[in-house]
Amino acid sequence: SRPKHEFNHDPCKMETAMPECIAALPSSNHPSLLLQWLRREAVRSVAVAVASRSRSGGTSCKNSFFQTHLEALIWAFLRQAVRVPQESGLVEAILNAPAWPPSTILVQPGTYQCPPRILLDKPVTLIGQGRPLLCVSSTAASTSRMALLCMRCSEGPGPELRGFAIETAGMTCIQIEGGEATIRGCSIKSIGGYGVTIQSQARVYLEGNEIVGDRAGLAFKDSTEGTVRKNRFRDSHGMGILICDSARPSLEDNEFSSNKMTAIELRDSASSLIRENVFADNKGSGVTVRGKACPTIESNILKGHKMPAMVFRDETHGTVMGNTFEGNEGVGILLCRSSCPVIIRNTLRNNRRAEKVIEFKLGSDIVKAKITSKREDPKNGMNHQLDFLGGQERKEWVSMDETKHVLKNVSGETNLTYKVQPRMAAGSTDDGEGGQLTNVSSRGVKRASIAVTDQSEAIIRSNILDSNDGYGILVCNSAKPTIEDNTIRSFSQTAIAVRDEASATVRGNCLQSNRGLGIEVRGSGRGVTVEGNTFEGHTCAAITIGDSSECSVTANTLAGNRGYGIVVSGSARGSLLSNFFSGHAGVGIFVHGAATAIIEENSFQDQCSKPALLVEDVAKSSIRQNVLDGAHLAPVPWRKDKSQSKRKRE
Repeated sequence: SRPKHEFNHDPCKMETAMPECIAALPSSNHPSLLLQWLRREAVRSVAVAVASRSRSGGTSCKNSFFQTHLEALIWAFLRQAVRVPQESGLVEAILNAPAWPPSTILVQPGTYQCPPRILLDKPVTLIGQGRPLLCVSSTAASTSRMALLCMRCSEGPGPELRGFAIETAGMTCIQIEGGEATIRGCSIKSIGGYGVTIQSQARVYLEGNEIVGDRAGLAFKDSTEGTVRKNRFRDSHGMGILICDSARPSLEDNEFSSNKMTAIELRDSASSLIRENVFADNKGSGVTVRGKACPTIESNILKGHKMPAMVFRDETHGTVMGNTFEGNEGVGILLCRSSCPVIIRNTLRNNRRAEKVIEFKLGSDIVKAKITSKREDPKNGMNHQLDFLGGQERKEWVSMDETKHVLKNVSGETNLTYKVQPRMAAGSTDDGEGGQLTNVSSRGVKRASIAVTDQSEAIIRSNILDSNDGYGILVCNSAKPTIEDNTIRSFSQTAIAVRDEASATVRGNCLQSNRGLGIEVRGSGRGVTVEGNTFEGHTCAAITIGDSSECSVTANTLAGNRGYGIVVSGSARGSLLSNFFSGHAGVGIFVHGAATAIIEENSFQDQCSKPALLVEDVAKSSIRQNVLDGAHLAPVPWRKDKSQSKRKRE
């Protein structure tokens, strides 16, 4: 459809009118192939001409919006296909593929032993039928820096790989060195190397693959970018995905399970969108962020991790939003060194101390199993569920006597004695199941849903922490986080603990029905602010200030707690202003030891016959304008007389 003055229809004069077409004509003299080729070239010439005119001030049409999208539509219908016979001709077909137009190579089922570094630098699509296996020829020398397939395309649509199984030993399976590349529906496994590496300024799209690599399943380096969607990364001895330098990929809807190290690790100045992925039962962390990396991590599920499910180190920052942490046996989120991410609207629930692991002899085998559930079964006595470990993965309900360490009935055998394995300790490399953990800090961190250590200044906002073992939020060393608008309930230990020289702003949180303390401030920290929080249903004290710390407690509501309201002890100094106490079964405010306090404008209602204020040394504290059931409180001297009963002294 070119204008007549631009296109000469006379076959005798075609060579002078279209020299580029003639130079690129296929060697075959079949009329249909020649006609198809000329049609392709005519369409491309039109695209080039129109695209160049649509750009102001220039004649180049490379990478223009119009040409890119027109070619994407047209060449899908005009591309030529080559079928590779079984177990032969693959390398030759790739080498003989034209640089233009895009072509398709159909590869039959079978095993193809290939030399290292097959170069795909043309817009060619390789489609495996019946998942053919590509592997390195047994006679070829290989090193960890080599790759079986190298994909590189400087401009235009890049190569694409679909439906292959690719396996290597001691080398990378696929290396993408620049331009665009697509990998779909492949099984990629490297023993001793990387599954896929992306480097330079490459842009990739990976979908529906299963990727395993001993060093890493997938590695983004340099200034690369791309989309990684609906892939599976499991059983790697190394990381699932490594993102370093200034790479910025998008990782969505992938599955990471049973990897021996961190599922995703970001380093250097990398950034990434990590969204709607599932992380399960990895021996390392789910996500580790190092250096100056800045990811956005949202709407993921992290479960079954023994090490911290998510870690921010060094000078990292970023956003962790809308994720679910459930059933992890270690710390939920660890924020250390100088990291300052924003942790917002996440749910951390049912993260528990690891279940007991028992060891017993079954037949001729030594078996390990984890006690994962208990129930009442008067009829059959099958009261414990065992989850078998170490390559014998299965679940079974058994009859078990924990006091005598006897399995009365398991797998058809009776009265087997067992021993309980030691639990995993903080900083230990033993995973408690006969395996080893990697990258474990020798210092260790106490069990907590969120731990903020070192000099971290993280923001922890609007999260739900529910029914976890250990601490809710632990702040230690010299950290200075902001903790606001969170809901923390049903914890076995302290909901929020501030230790050592740390300080924190704790504002607007709701703490409910915790069996331990509500907020505990200890150590020598200064500038701890507890403001506008609500405390309900605590068994122990709602707020404790101890050691030599200083803390301001202002405008909090403490209602229906069974223990003390606020306790100031040691040599601590507390400023307790404008707090509201209602329905306490214990003392409202208790100041004892060498502690001092400013107690002003607090209001007490329904104290259940317990004192509103109990101050050992009134002279050291300032007490004024406090109200009990509408009446002003006047301090009454109280002497600590050991001869009197506790009730009389109060």
